[in-house]
Amino acid sequence: TRPYFSREIALYRQTDSGIALHRFYPMEDPDVGKQLQGSSLLYEINLDSKETQILFFKNTAINAHVFDFSLHDKFSSTRALINKSFMSNIIVSIIIALGFYNLILYLFGDRREYLYFSLYLLNSGFGLFYMYGSLFHNLHFYGAFTQWFNLTAILVPYFLSLYVKNIFDAATTSVVLNRLLNAVIIFSILDLIVALIFGIGLAFQMLPIVFLASFVTIFYLCIKYYRERHPLINIFIFAYVAYIAGMSMTLFSINGVISFGYHYFYASGIGLIIEALMFSYLLRHRVLLLERQITLHQASEQKLDYLANHDVLTGLPNRRLFFVISSTFIKTAKRERQRFVIVFIDIDGFKAVNDSMGHKSGDELLQQISQRIQAALRESDLVARIGGDEFVILLPNTTVDSSIDPLFNGLLEKLCIPFELQSGIAEVGASMGVSSYPEHGQTMDELVSRADNAMYDVKKQGKNNWQVAT
Repeated sequence: TRPYFSREIALYRQTDSGIALHRFYPMEDPDVGKQLQGSSLLYEINLDSKETQILFFKNTAINAHVFDFSLHDKFSSTRALINKSFMSNIIVSIIIALGFYNLILYLFGDRREYLYFSLYLLNSGFGLFYMYGSLFHNLHFYGAFTQWFNLTAILVPYFLSLYVKNIFDAATTSVVLNRLLNAVIIFSILDLIVALIFGIGLAFQMLPIVFLASFVTIFYLCIKYYRERHPLINIFIFAYVAYIAGMSMTLFSINGVISFGYHYFYASGIGLIIEALMFSYLLRHRVLLLERQITLHQASEQKLDYLANHDVLTGLPNRRLFFVISSTFIKTAKRERQRFVIVFIDIDGFKAVNDSMGHKSGDELLQQISQRIQAALRESDLVARIGGDEFVILLPNTTVDSSIDPLFNGLLEKLCIPFELQSGIAEVGASMGVSSYPEHGQTMDELVSRADNAMYDVKKQGKNNWQVAT
């Protein structure tokens, strides 16, 4: 039998004088192990040929009457005792190993979902360690205190709720679900308090309420996130159904709803292993999803940063980025006594092209203009588009003298070459104003303003030329 499910067992034998008590097993007595073979009650019967013997068992159960009788000869009895805990030891070892594995992942990764999952598995593993009799068979623990291992059943909904709250981020994604999970946690804690104050028996009578609340909550979670097509819900449903199916078969067999059998008795452990493996996969999948979200978020931030600092049409730095870079540059120039030149360019005739050929052609023209300007400059030079048809250039380590004439004249020549657009040929020119640091200003605003004024002087004088600020 499985005597650890009982408070006491009395064995009666019928004799010629009537029914008499033959053996008594007080299961809450720590010394009862001397009468047992591990977790088994072994009773030896010696019968002659055609002799019969009638035995009666009186069982006082803790929660349910569980009988697992088997008849063996001496050889098969020894083999049955050796192999009895084989399956249970495998199941419990796998679950506890997975529990410690996830605990290690938590210690090295500091992710709470691994902590709650490890506690859920360790708690369930120790519960099965008691239910399958391994506590008695392997460790030879006996007595009333072993019944406190039933507290693991109370803690199953508690740890499962904490795990679910974390992986689905219930606190921020669903107010209703978060409240339901909190209710299950509170019910579990109250049932635990009842067990500690009034005893495990009363707590077990309340346990169905806790499990019902947990089941209803998980059922609501599955429906809600399945409708929302949550990326983790299919894995979670498969894992939870495996657990419920296995646990149901075990409970039904223990409570006599279905006939007792090893495959039903161990179904809870097998279901829990399947759930544990699927939950482990779920955690890994969740980490991958979080990493993907972080990558997308970083890419989005980089794109927003790029858009905030660059001209979308030409890809050149915009006014904001130009002044950020140039402000840093001017500080270096002051400290190291360097000189540099600012060139302000306004495209002559751009408005006429934009109006006559359309905005699409105008955009194409600006793109080609920016390419020609960049092609005429050094890698160390900085060019930005700061307005509709306005560009500004920063030429480091440059002074305003005859050596820069070829650069400006060559740039004007490039911009005067007709542009081949999809809608036709466009011809424009350029007016350029030049200012020099430190002669024309000590700040970038002053230098750009002086170059801008010089550019307007060029326009007044006939356009398509360049001039140094005066």
